[in-house]
Amino acid sequence: MENLKNGMKTTGRKMGEFRFVEHTADVAVEVRADSLPELFRVAGIALREIVYGQVSIKNREQKTVELEADSLEELLVDFLNELNYYLLVRQWIYRELDVVELRTDVTRKSVKAVLRGEPVQPEQHEVQVEVKAATFHQLEIRREAGKYRTMIVFDT
Repeated sequence: MENLKNGMKTTGRKMGEFRFVEHTADVAVEVRADSLPELFRVAGIALREIVYGQVSIKNREQKTVELEADSLEELLVDFLNELNYYLLVRQWIYRELDVVELRTDVTRKSVKAVLRGEPVQPEQHEVQVEVKAATFHQLEIRREAGKYRTMIVFDT
């Protein structure tokens, strides 16, 4: 886990950034973004970087992820765990992640994201950290000074 640097990282777009945070046993990531869809996108990019580091990925295929939950925090955890399933179980790595719809209705929350990437190429894509799951530990999505923020702890 030494390969995870603590400085803020932008994700190729100016609207969101993340940084890895010192944590006792697991990996924690602080995420900041201008919007909720961007917060979800940036969190997904951070997860990919935890698992595979910075690797070359081609946009050979497209996949769609759609989920519903009762709260934004539950939706974020479910979303990240679904992405982790793609990375580690389905052996499929995404280069681009676009949250094309995020609904925050009073009773139900939902997310729809489009992933572009390719099947894992073992000679190119080596797992750096095996993430078991995104957790609810210390998870709270909040808005401060016009930005959305959260800290996500991943069980490794």
